[in-house]
Amino acid sequence: AIGSAVGLGSIWRFPYAIGDGGGLFLLIYLGAVILFGLPIFMAELAIGKKTRQGPVGAYRAIAGAGNYGKRMGIFQIITSLVIMTFYSLIGGYCIIYVFKSGVLIGAITDMNAAQNLFNDISGSFWLSFWGTFVFLAVSTVVCVVGVKGIEKLNKYLMPMLFLILFVLSINSLTLPGAAKGMQFLFSFNASNFNMHYVLTALGQACFSLSIGIGVLVLFGSYCDDMGIVKSSIIVISADTIVSLMSAVIIFPALFSFTNAGPSVGGLELAFKALPLVFSKMPCGALVAVSFFILLLVAALASAVSLIELPVAYLMDSCGWKRWKASFCIFSIILIGSIPSICSARFLKFIDYTASNWMLLACVLLLCFFLRRYWDKIGISQMIKKETGSPILAGIICFLVKFFVPAVIIVLILSNICNIF
Repeated sequence: AIGSAVGLGSIWRFPYAIGDGGGLFLLIYLGAVILFGLPIFMAELAIGKKTRQGPVGAYRAIAGAGNYGKRMGIFQIITSLVIMTFYSLIGGYCIIYVFKSGVLIGAITDMNAAQNLFNDISGSFWLSFWGTFVFLAVSTVVCVVGVKGIEKLNKYLMPMLFLILFVLSINSLTLPGAAKGMQFLFSFNASNFNMHYVLTALGQACFSLSIGIGVLVLFGSYCDDMGIVKSSIIVISADTIVSLMSAVIIFPALFSFTNAGPSVGGLELAFKALPLVFSKMPCGALVAVSFFILLLVAALASAVSLIELPVAYLMDSCGWKRWKASFCIFSIILIGSIPSICSARFLKFIDYTASNWMLLACVLLLCFFLRRYWDKIGISQMIKKETGSPILAGIICFLVKFFVPAVIIVLILSNICNIF
């Protein structure tokens, strides 16, 4: 579960999501993780633990023969497919950077050089396509063969990723001008608040924690010895720590090597700032290659989770063999990734739409489902049994049934008002 959460969402997308929000975004994000992410995380694990099934089967087991659970599961699967169309491209960039970093890292001396390297990669259709193809092919093969291999890799390589991130954080803090980056991250002016930061922070929490799309229901079906509260706290803490470390790595470097600060950001922010950090380190090429390999493993863990959802659905609903369902999903995602490969503008659009609106819609549908079947699932009883605290169970119940859906509905209405 940590491998699924700690991936490109934490390291690539989190600094990009911060944008020019700085400490204000960070504060809203931490609030979103605690008040929004944690209760939904627990609820999804509880559904899986109760039913011992994947998402579609779990919703059917709880809701009976009605169509609501099935429709929600199908929308979650569509969302996972849309996310994979651009997630595979970013994973492909990681593969390309594994081979490029060892050779070119010494030549990256300023932000322009880092930007040129990324432009050369993203501007080449076939290079980007083959990177996407390889990443998606490996992810699909893991789904066909089984996840035990990626599980073993995660057990040993995830701690190494944490260690490298820690070392990179320390290195970034020693750069000249790093204090400006830290000030940007951990100070804010409340007068700059706007609803865009709330929407982006909630979307980032959903994306990074993999909530709302059924992945956690699948993990919850294995959640026997470890309870839903403990599991949620461990995974969310690990993901948040990695997100903060990635920000501490990137923004001091950004302020150190450019006067433009976060204004030079964008989807490629991590791919521009990280090579600069590596270039200023002893054995930078070796660290760069190791880092992108470890990031690739973490990205594969997330991708396998997202692919498994539609594969399992085709196996259950159509009776297909695993290899046939996996190949079908592979083909759909690869074709769907072509617009993002061709257009950076489309990549940004599809990321914004899927990560913010589609994921939030999934969470809203899930909240409606949980309001109806909360007692049948027995979530409050699980929390009371694990913690002995009826107060905590009541708080989680209130957040899931009332607070989270109210926040999402307010965000939807505020954006509709802005349009008109």
